[in-house]
Amino acid sequence: MCEHATLRAGVLLVVATIACSPDPPLIIPAPVGWRSAVVSIESSDGAERTAYEGGDEIRAERARGLDVEVLAAFFDQPLATLDLERGPIPVVPRMRPLPPPELGAFARAITGGVIGETETLSPSDARLTRIQIPELDAATCQRTGRCLEIREAVRSCTSDCSPDAPTLPAEPLRPTAPEPPVAPAPPVLTPCTGSWILQPTLPMTCSPPAVAAQSRCASGDAQHHGEPACRTVGSPCPAGDWPTPPVGAEVRWVRPFGGLDPFGAPAYASIPAAIASAPPGAVIALSKGTQLRRLARQRVCLRTARLAGRAPRHPS
Repeated sequence: MCEHATLRAGVLLVVATIACSPDPPLIIPAPVGWRSAVVSIESSDGAERTAYEGGDEIRAERARGLDVEVLAAFFDQPLATLDLERGPIPVVPRMRPLPPPELGAFARAITGGVIGETETLSPSDARLTRIQIPELDAATCQRTGRCLEIREAVRSCTSDCSPDAPTLPAEPLRPTAPEPPVAPAPPVLTPCTGSWILQPTLPMTCSPPAVAAQSRCASGDAQHHGEPACRTVGSPCPAGDWPTPPVGAEVRWVRPFGGLDPFGAPAYASIPAAIASAPPGAVIALSKGTQLRRLARQRVCLRTARLAGRAPRHPS
């Protein structure tokens, strides 16, 4: 008949062998009146930790010939007070040290098939720090109708669930995949201005007006963009030799090489001479012909008058 680990009469049979192995069982004494226990079985394969309620049958097995060390901590309070659940203790990202066992802690090992003596562990024994249990969270406290309380970084479950009790913030939601970007709206290129033409495309666009065939313009004329034919540049030329000055303007009349103005008085022979005698705001009126030098303000017929950089020969 195979031998298993069983709690009998205050003696804790913690580890037995599997497959009816001749390896001896390992026995740790259990204190009388224990109400809960945490047992850690450590080997080269890792560590397994289990929580037991008082009166539970404690069974464990080891592979044949495997060296193990068993740590057992006993408490005089139920597992609920320790905020633990009966059964295997999971390993989670946040772990906490085991509370000090009121009824003591013991260790015993099997090395090379030889069972060592039972050791009574002091509260400061470093091996006890290897027994880690899950950190308290809100869900753990809620299973017993309590709330999580944090004071100076120490967590505990409390029955005071008033709003003023400090609680752990809710775990943040896991990020979700972002929504795909919305396609941009097409550009708006309308309404069309001037003579531009609306095109029924997507998006709607405006196209420039058709360009008229280019005409061959006479001297003094030009064909502007969008216009079908040539037209005179500037105002129309007068029938005689002189332009019509603005009404009420002070006028200085200039005829190349001298001559008479429209009123029969002597005209200025050059633009500089007329400017020199003109008061501010006066108009320099040019007759038909070739005028010399540059001019600031002028009235000139482009068909029959032009400005030259040098003096032409006087007509003989």
